[in-house]
Amino acid sequence: MFYGMKSLTSLDVSKFNTSNVTSMWDMFQKMESLKSLDLSNFNTKNLTNMTWMFYDMKELTYLDISSFDTSKVTAMPNLFNGTDKLKNIMIKKSNIVGNDNFSGVTTGKTLYLAANIDSSKVKNIKDKDNNTKTGKVVSGDKIGDNTIIVIGDTSGDGLLNSADLLKVKMHILNKAALSGFNLKSGDIDLDGNVNANDYLSLRNHLIGTKKLF
Repeated sequence: MFYGMKSLTSLDVSKFNTSNVTSMWDMFQKMESLKSLDLSNFNTKNLTNMTWMFYDMKELTYLDISSFDTSKVTAMPNLFNGTDKLKNIMIKKSNIVGNDNFSGVTTGKTLYLAANIDSSKVKNIKDKDNNTKTGKVVSGDKIGDNTIIVIGDTSGDGLLNSADLLKVKMHILNKAALSGFNLKSGDIDLDGNVNANDYLSLRNHLIGTKKLF
């Protein structure tokens, strides 16, 4: 649909009705100047083909496809090829990384997932030491060359609870600094820091005021 629109720097697709769309083959391919893309209103319940969907989006640095339902998708080849600046992909749902066609579609990126996902629901997942993964998905696990971060899981057990909130609080108060994958998990808004905003987001999730996923 927007294939080859290399000079376009902004695009609003918020009013699109995609509920009956079955193919998004090369939909945004070679939109080389587009730096952001909001797909939060896309309904993908009938989508079967995502081939080359984001191919060669050279300026894209972040993408949120957490609203996507890929349960019917049978083709995802070259989904993120040519997106060297795209380092962070918000996924959350297990039905995306659990799709048989997800493995191998991208490399060297950080995939943000929801907590409490069993590794059996994720295709070809390995732990940080490249061993076959069992149990809950945790930050540092990998799919190919892509690193998983479990949103908010600062304790590293694959779950979200008061222990994670306490660790964020202690980090903010400079009493016990988060590090490594736990630090990345605590940066819920992806602004490069773990601060009061992240604490509030995690707290609101735990008390049910505003869920993260």
